[in-house]
Amino acid sequence: MNRIVCLLLACAFWVPFSGHAQGFSSGKVVYEYHLNLRGIPIVRAATLYFTPDRALFFHSRGEGGIVCIDYLGNVGDATMTVKTVNDNSGRTVMDCYNRDSIGDSYYLDMKSGELIVREFVMLLTPFWWKEPLPELEWTVHPEQKRVGSYLCQKAGVHFRGRDYTAWFTPEIPVPFGPWKLGMLPGLILEVSDEKEQVRFSAKELDIRADDRYAAYIVPPPSRGSKIITHEEAKTIWEREQLRLFRIANSSQPKEQEMTLERWQFLEEYEH
Repeated sequence: MNRIVCLLLACAFWVPFSGHAQGFSSGKVVYEYHLNLRGIPIVRAATLYFTPDRALFFHSRGEGGIVCIDYLGNVGDATMTVKTVNDNSGRTVMDCYNRDSIGDSYYLDMKSGELIVREFVMLLTPFWWKEPLPELEWTVHPEQKRVGSYLCQKAGVHFRGRDYTAWFTPEIPVPFGPWKLGMLPGLILEVSDEKEQVRFSAKELDIRADDRYAAYIVPPPSRGSKIITHEEAKTIWEREQLRLFRIANSSQPKEQEMTLERWQFLEEYEH
């Protein structure tokens, strides 16, 4: 009987939200990463690898380089440039991001208390820096619900200019989640801000009794990136967002121009 139990524990599952996490050593979550830009929904794939004390989260990893989305939701490449009102096209680019083999990556190490980030802070230039793990003051609420087969608890936090609601499961007792959101007594399977402009939803979950995914959990390489400090990253990002804000407004009739407050949610989210 004991041998049968051991064999069962050694087998992983790759069915969304099935099985149990007792005795796990490593895991993988595939999230849908949703952005809502002025009513235009954008979806990217994101992945989290984790062990009990380390994690690597990344998105925008893949082939194809620059990806752009216009205000109609059309997806194109770097040739989808901002059009002006004068040509009556209305194809204002709402979002552009860069994809490569590393993507925007976040390495979290609970033992060292360190977060290592590699991002395309500007569209063409990857940047690399270190910062402390975020200190998140979560409020855990009594509400519960099931996400897949896992019983989750509700929690809320104010972080980087946003109010987030998360659903985490103590059945997978790791302090991780998408992006820099974590530090709860369980894996975050869903999280969104109060305006539903940013949302992560777990779609696939693979829990292993072995260290299969541990090999993937390494800091993003600094080679090919500009090494800066976290404070420098914030300054660069704010400057870039202001530039993009002005470009976007230049293509709109005056009565349809965005306010800076509405645009800044991207800056608040990223840093």
